[in-house]
Amino acid sequence: MPAYETDNEQIELLKRWWENYGKWVIFAVVLGVALGFGWRYWQKQQIDQRQQASLLYQQLVQADIQKKNEPVLQLSTEISKRYPHSTYAVLANLMAAKTAVDQNNNDMAVQKLQWVIEHSKNASIRQIARLRKSRVLLAQNKPDEALKLLSTVDDKVFQPAVDEVMGDIYLAQGNYDKARQAYQSAQSSTLGDDPLLAIKLSGLSQ
Repeated sequence: MPAYETDNEQIELLKRWWENYGKWVIFAVVLGVALGFGWRYWQKQQIDQRQQASLLYQQLVQADIQKKNEPVLQLSTEISKRYPHSTYAVLANLMAAKTAVDQNNNDMAVQKLQWVIEHSKNASIRQIARLRKSRVLLAQNKPDEALKLLSTVDDKVFQPAVDEVMGDIYLAQGNYDKARQAYQSAQSSTLGDDPLLAIKLSGLSQ
């Protein structure tokens, strides 16, 4: 025997179900549509932002090729403000730091490289920024700051380079024993011969 003998009983059951759950069904449908639209809108925004950041970065590269220093610095700042989480912003600041050094503006170079250290998600790029910033700090006669910066190693692959720069810093401080140790550590970790490193060590031979 069927559970419901008449169509009226089935209609009545459906009405009760709708009264209890109908509004939640409508809510779920509306929410699903809204989420779908929101997701598509977010994706489109991300694509648009990447394209806009790419165009600005291309302008920066062109300015660098043409040795137009001020546009390089201005564009790097603009990209950093508008698209701080993009890879283009990281690359723009690295390029701007090089331009700042070429202009003997070491303070700006330090700022640009610190931005990379703080914002890049790539350990290798952060390490490159640390190495470059340490050299700028050494040029500013700030060896202690440079050594402190190199105490953090983001990517162990760069350890030989870190040791060599530390050797340069110790040498500038007149600490020849530590300089020799750092150069030897760099040499032992370097694949193949490094002529420049060998020259540095030979100058410290007893």
